[in-house]
Amino acid sequence: MRIKLLLTVLSLAASLPGVAQTPYQMAGPYEVVARDGEFRHTKVGSERDMRAAFDYAQKGDSANALFIIKAYAHHLQRLDGHDAPLCLIQCYDLVKAMTLLKCHQTVDWRNMVQRAILPTIQQFETNSPYANGNWGAIVNRCRMACAIFLQDSMLYKASIDYFLHGADNGSLPCYIGETGQCQETGRDQASDTLCDVCHHVRCQGINWSFH
Repeated sequence: MRIKLLLTVLSLAASLPGVAQTPYQMAGPYEVVARDGEFRHTKVGSERDMRAAFDYAQKGDSANALFIIKAYAHHLQRLDGHDAPLCLIQCYDLVKAMTLLKCHQTVDWRNMVQRAILPTIQQFETNSPYANGNWGAIVNRCRMACAIFLQDSMLYKASIDYFLHGADNGSLPCYIGETGQCQETGRDQASDTLCDVCHHVRCQGINWSFH
């Protein structure tokens, strides 16, 4: 009887919001994340970890989400390699998870964004001007997410200005051709990331209408 009661209590506890259903088995955390070069082995694991943080945060499993966020906030130091801007794919998921769980944030979260993510964003246009359009779009949507998380109005404005007026291939004027097709139309939907910026802007109360 006592065993049955204990199992019932554990079952009820597991069903409560914010309680981890199954502990997440993290691949990282990594101090350096890359897609190429010396640290290329971190690519798949960091992508899985950071996406899991966002998925858990969306589902209300704050225990698992916070487990991942806190680990990376403490350990992640930088993005590395020629393809460092593309590491912002998974960093975007991590920042979105942090935004959803912002009521739990510590100074480590902000520090990690400022030391490990923003430098890659800030250096992108210097190091990789006129890269494939999806590179700039990936960088800019992460800039937008960071601006919202940090409540940084200047960074937010920079993201808007890049999207609407940037000379890089990731801006709206350069990314979408006269036919209405984007640079990634013949590739795959996941590589078309402009809509993510529009989504963030709409969530901030701005409804763009393009004609």
